[in-house]
Amino acid sequence: MIRNNQQLKMAQQAILNLQKILLQARIVHSVQDYRSMSEPILLEQN
Repeated sequence: MIRNNQQLKMAQQAILNLQKILLQARIVHSVQDYRSMSEPILLEQN
């Protein structure tokens, strides 16, 4: 659970980092590889 603004900021930065990684991965990996790689990350976000 996020208890303060600092923790919120850190969580938001972590999400931005994951988004950047996934966006870059879409460029360099095949659709199947991207799906395999991104699925656990995306499931964890829900």
